[in-house]
Parts: sequence; structure tokens; C-alpha cells
Amino acid sequence: MMAQRAGGYSFARARQAGARLRSTPHECRGSVAPASAPVAAAPAFTFAEATDQILKTRGACFLYFPSTRRYRTVGAMTRATAPHWRRRLGIGLLVVVLTPLVLALVGRFLPVPITPLMVLRLIEGEGLEHRWVPLAAIAPDLRRAVMTSEDQRFCQHHGFDWVEIDNVLDRGGRMRGASTISQQTAKNVFLWPGRSYLRKGLEAGLTILIEAFWGKRRIMEVYLNVIEWGHGIYGAEAAARHYFHRPAADLTRHQAALLAAVLPNPRRFLADNPSSYVAGRTRLIEGRMTGTPATLCP
Repeated sequence: MMAQRAGGYSFARARQAGARLRSTPHECRGSVAPASAPVAAAPAFTFAEATDQILKTRGACFLYFPSTRRYRTVGAMTRATAPHWRRRLGIGLLVVVLTPLVLALVGRFLPVPITPLMVLRLIEGEGLEHRWVPLAAIAPDLRRAVMTSEDQRFCQHHGFDWVEIDNVLDRGGRMRGASTISQQTAKNVFLWPGRSYLRKGLEAGLTILIEAFWGKRRIMEVYLNVIEWGHGIYGAEAAARHYFHRPAADLTRHQAALLAAVLPNPRRFLADNPSSYVAGRTRLIEGRMTGTPATLCP
């Protein structure tokens, strides 16, 4: 029987040829099969066992092909297969690290045309009313209203309102009330809806990225353009036209407060037909807007 190198002969191809794995300790330490080897005396290994032994010993084991009565070494697997998986793992980790960075950089300059939530709602059969406008085309009262309603320390924190988080923990309540505009923007632009530790972890990392790359003005601009304001209604421009039949730039103080008042549950509450709860929140927001600066994060 002649010994012959296989140059990384695959197990899948060997299976098709009906090969049997044969190995001895001496052979598994070598790199070239001996000119002859007693097949009957060599113990048989399963493919999984042989793979494990090859990778551990960094040696060569051999496939015996009954049809040709030849051996082929699979020692090249140590050099080819293991680095192949290491390369795949490295590429995967690189993609995981770079993808959020690329998305954050792109989102710093370009309008956000669609979000995962919009896609999900479309799949569920809802429509899509969405029109991107620059921050200058949105009434300043709406910026003040959402800051009053959703994130009163928006200009002071760096993505996470630790004061509100401490207050929520002290009360033993849910963390929904401690979610900042930065966190909501990261969630709405990059992630899927739902509650899980994985999503919250990704949300935290993305919040740090957009705070670093975007700044407060860009975060507010994106937030007001992608936030859900009803069934199939996204962004200030679409909401202003749907509920009040006017562009977002022409919203009154009261209309801005109404839009902010429905944000805890925009799929349940209506800005153009407010319930007693929404009307009460609207009055509260209007009263507190006086203390919110007219300029965005001076």
C-alpha cells in the first residue's frame, strides 16, 4: 500500500469514497504516512474523534481507501481547517464591532428613510406615513414639549439619566420612565421592539455611540423624525399633517403639547381626539414648557 499526501483531503469527500479512519499514536505525531501500515492492527476512530485528536496533537492521521488500498493523510487539517475557523470567528467579531460604528457614522449625516419598527408594522399590514424634515422645519415648541414630557434632563446627561434611574429604582417601578430621548432614538433607529436583556444591552451601547458621534441636536432631529405617533404614522411632519392638517413648522404650543402627551402610548391615545388622561397630561406639559429653554441645548 502506497502512502500519499492529501493536502487537506476533506472528511466529506472521504465519506463519499467509503474511507475508514485509521491511526496509531506514532502516525498521529508524524506528518507523512508510512509506506505501509497494518490496517487490522490500527485502531479505528470516528470522524469527530479523529478531528479532535488531530487538532490537539497537531499531527497527521490517515484515511484508508479500500477501493484503491491507499492511505491519505489528513494532517493538513491542522494547518488549514483550524485557521479557517479562526478567520471566520475573527471576521464575525469584526463585523459585530464595525457595523454599529458604520451605522452611527452614516446616521450622523443622512436622513433615516426607514426603521426596523416601520418594517415590522408594514409586515403586520399597517400603512406608512413618514416624511423626513430638518430640525429647522419643526416648531421649537414641539422640541420643548417632548423634552418636558420625555426627558427633562436631555441637555445635561450623556445618554442616561442616572437621577431618574435612581428615582425609579427607589420607587420600585419600571424603567420605562427612565428611558431618555437618546435611548429611545437608538432603539427606534437601530433595533427591534420588545423587551429583552440582549436588546437593552445593544441599546445601551448604541446610545453611547450616538451621543459620541451625533450630538444633542442631531439626536433630537432623528428622534422627531422617526418616533411613532400612531398606527402607521412616524415623525413630526407626518403627525402634524395627519392630526392637525398643517406642517410641523406651524404647530401651535397646544398642538405640540398634545403630540407630546400621547407619546407614552401613541397607538392607544389620539392627539386629535384626546381622552381625559391625554387632556390632563397636555395641560401639565404646557405648564412646564415655560421652564424648558427655547434653544436646544445651548
